[in-house]
Amino acid sequence: MVGFLMRKEDQIRKTIEEGLSYLAFMEYTDKNGIGLCERWIINHRKKSPLIRPDCTAEYLNLLMTLEKNSCGRKRTYEEKCKNLARWCVHSVTDRGSPFGFNTESGRWESDFWINDNAKVLIALTNYLQYCNDTGLLKEIESAIQRIFRFLALAQEKKGSFKARFTQKGKWFPPFVTTTIWGTLAYLYLYRYTKDEKIYHKIMNGIEWLLDHILDTGRLTTTYELYRGEKFRENWRPPSSESAELMILLSEAYREFKSGDILDRLESVFFWLSSLQTESGGVVNCDIGSKNASEQNNTHLADMVYTNGYALIGGLCAYESTGSSAYRVFSEKLGTFLSSIQVHEDVQWRGGWRGSYDVVKNEWAGRALYGGNTEEEGGMYSVYTGWTTVPILQGLAYLLKQYS
Repeated sequence: MVGFLMRKEDQIRKTIEEGLSYLAFMEYTDKNGIGLCERWIINHRKKSPLIRPDCTAEYLNLLMTLEKNSCGRKRTYEEKCKNLARWCVHSVTDRGSPFGFNTESGRWESDFWINDNAKVLIALTNYLQYCNDTGLLKEIESAIQRIFRFLALAQEKKGSFKARFTQKGKWFPPFVTTTIWGTLAYLYLYRYTKDEKIYHKIMNGIEWLLDHILDTGRLTTTYELYRGEKFRENWRPPSSESAELMILLSEAYREFKSGDILDRLESVFFWLSSLQTESGGVVNCDIGSKNASEQNNTHLADMVYTNGYALIGGLCAYESTGSSAYRVFSEKLGTFLSSIQVHEDVQWRGGWRGSYDVVKNEWAGRALYGGNTEEEGGMYSVYTGWTTVPILQGLAYLLKQYS
């Protein structure tokens, strides 16, 4: 048994090593620090021109986790973390952090997404407990305050978070996913500040989300909220928002020990785990949820919005509750993700493409939207944040269980 566990541990370490090499290849360095390029676009044979704060923030969280767990390359990431944090801080304006810096135009994309800002807030809040540079700490605290004010503007009285603020000064209506991430950001900030006002914002967001969990345990999708309207978030599969919700509910239960939150976590997990195939991957949907998104191929496992976050959610749930069901789910998923990592001699070696056919055992699927040739996932996108980083984050958590 010990030898078997060691072999699994060694495989995870190797997967993390190769993933970190891909991320290093996708780094962008300027006078403000290190940012992370959004993705490699296979069919365009190039890196995306977008350097995104949310991807950079997820990368920062990953390296802090690796350093804390003393896994990965067993080296210090202190200097790189500092430069990633500096770049995140530089991205924050009085409105929050914009979508990304376009290296081709030399300008910032000026829409402000709530989920992106939430990820930056989470990373910077975590970094406050890691950083020993007094000057940078003051800059980080200022950036956190600005993002917090932006999130406060976005949260509605009923608890949901508007999706984004556009360059034309327009708010998009609430999304399920932005409510998850906005609430999770508040939770991380609450752990640091213990501010009761933030506590009430957290519970308001959670209550809105709990009200949108169906009898099956599946979370209502953003696509379903706006069915028939001009704008629909049609690129996320039905599995994705339930996977992200598992992270929030796990962390909320860890913090507050609420029986109601635990019950709903178990309900969401029951549905999500029903999508796990024998190979370990979590597919987009089941027959009963095919109408919850246009990404509804029951043979595809989504890497951009589901599987990495499902792995994190499963392990957070295991640590929060101690229930072995979450660990079994996560070990199976982690083994699957490690097995399909790209190993060919290509620019995106060490990453994961956007979707995988679990029946044919090959990369497949597209995620075109609105007639745009750019994709929100699919087999031709090799994302850094949203895919490679969350998968590695989950594998780092899994490795911790073996040590």
